Amino acid sequence: MLPEWAFAVTYQASDQRQQALGPWIWRYNHQGLHMALSHKTPISRLHQEDD
Repeated sequence: MLPEWAFAVTYQASDQRQQALGPWIWRYNHQGLHMALSHKTPISRLHQEDD
């Protein structure tokens, strides 16, 4: 998370970094494919358990 979010961009202030966190988490959970989840997104795994 740190290299992909906190240090991937040079932020001018901590509040800018904090504002970037929400969108980053959404992309991570909804668009990021994870090898540990058989190349699925974390959110798809969550919905799969609801079935």
